[in-house]
Amino acid sequence: MSAIYRREMRAYFTSVISYVFFAAFFAIEGLMFAALFQAGSTEVYRIPFMFPLYLTIFLIPLLTMRTISEDKRQKVDQVLLTAPVSVTSVIMGKFWACVSIYAIANAPLFIFQTIVSYYAASNWLQFLYSVLGTLLLGSTLIAIGIFVSSITESTALAAVLSIVANIVIMFISQIFQIIGIEWLTKITSAIALLDRFTSFSDSILKVEDIVYYITVIAVFVFLSVRSVEKRRWS
Repeated sequence: MSAIYRREMRAYFTSVISYVFFAAFFAIEGLMFAALFQAGSTEVYRIPFMFPLYLTIFLIPLLTMRTISEDKRQKVDQVLLTAPVSVTSVIMGKFWACVSIYAIANAPLFIFQTIVSYYAASNWLQFLYSVLGTLLLGSTLIAIGIFVSSITESTALAAVLSIVANIVIMFISQIFQIIGIEWLTKITSAIALLDRFTSFSDSILKVEDIVYYITVIAVFVFLSVRSVEKRRWS
């Protein structure tokens, strides 16, 4: 898995994708912090729940669109499938590489929190809990994106399908609420990523929300493994 992880990290930092990703996140997070700081607010933990949350829906597919589809298009996947490494290790190596890039994009939050702590008292536990929620949500979208990438050879199609999947799974309860189907709204509120995310924004510790995100990640990683293994035996 470590070899796959290093390969993916090198690929990100030798392409323009990661730099576009970083530039977008750094710029938006910087603007959000500047607005909060000028307003005299110490609530750095709220930054991920503002515009960067919605930015994530469209930017994470940039990271995941090529994870497997590009390998399939260039026939590199045949080498990976015959290498002395399990498919699970391949998928997990790609997954952790994407998570690492996403974590780096959110690293400035720690700088902002440190600056605020220098000038005023701030709640670090509240901040760390919000960061945990941000990483869990991002990791879930990454797992979904990798699965989508595993079912197509087109990176562009993988990006589009990932964005659509992100929007649906994030706002599925709100979609049915707008349609006016009350019973489906109640059911889908239990699986909508955004509804689960509110406990982190409110700094309410809910173990079931953490378990939910980890479970969804595990499910989509498993589906990605099965998708790639299916290609091995086809």
